[in-house]
Amino acid sequence: DAAQPGCNSLVTSSSVWPQMFHSCNNPRCVHWIFIPGFASFTPRPNVDDTTVSQTLLVMAENPVCEQAPTLIPPATPVPTVGGTVDCTNTCFGRTDGENVVAGVTVRCETGSAVIQDGSFYLPESDVRQLAQYSTAVVLRADAGEARSTDMRAVEALRTGGNWQDIGPNGAFDNFCFDAAQPGCNSLVTSSSVWPQMFHSCNNPRCVHWIFIPGFASFTPRPNVDDTTVSQTLLVMAENPVCEQAPTLIPPATPVPTVGGTVDCTNTCFGRTDGENVVAGVTVRCESGSAVIQDGSFYLPESDV
Repeated sequence: DAAQPGCNSLVTSSSVWPQMFHSCNNPRCVHWIFIPGFASFTPRPNVDDTTVSQTLLVMAENPVCEQAPTLIPPATPVPTVGGTVDCTNTCFGRTDGENVVAGVTVRCETGSAVIQDGSFYLPESDVRQLAQYSTAVVLRADAGEARSTDMRAVEALRTGGNWQDIGPNGAFDNFCFDAAQPGCNSLVTSSSVWPQMFHSCNNPRCVHWIFIPGFASFTPRPNVDDTTVSQTLLVMAENPVCEQAPTLIPPATPVPTVGGTVDCTNTCFGRTDGENVVAGVTVRCESGSAVIQDGSFYLPESDV
């Protein structure tokens, strides 16, 4: 019901996934939108949707597609000194642009994985996977750049932690990290994970590397519109034998017309239920469908 008076601006003509539909002031109809912190996708009133709502794409069928063991294995730590990382698990040596690295679709840039760019950020599960094969974190904003000075910043991303407890110097060079100010709010707590990484409390001159939709998301400098200037990168492990190969993901092609068949690499049909790489996207398959949203988790709009 979109005809109710008093409709707000949660879904506008320029909205894209996951802001899909809002029934204005009619609580008995569908509100299929994402609002972090409270009801995210709410198809029924007074329902805790973080455990019950899902969105799936029913994918094209091809009878010849066989079930194959395409589940992505769990991430393993970067080898110890003297070992080398597998070339499939690092951006090092890859062509700049979109690649599949360690089972994650990510943009590579000079050997690093771009996990946040303006208001876009990779899901925490993907960041955790990539961090297993990374050696440093780089923050960029307002023409400045900071690099982690030890492994604590990477380790927090590997284990689902944050940077709030890594000391007054923050384990980064160049940017001001300060968590010792009085009056610290609760934007980053002990249970916070990516992208809620660090908040310098009431010190506006220091780093606030957090995501708050609607206004300054990642703000390492005060009064900067970070939606165009901030980035977070994972510097990935090197292996001298990794050669640059044409690993860019080709543009998606439409499903063939009636009488044709979809390539088995581009559909969940016939896949084992669980995490697979389909059409270059890491996604969970379920009975031939792709799960693009589950509770408070959702795939980025580009993947959908």
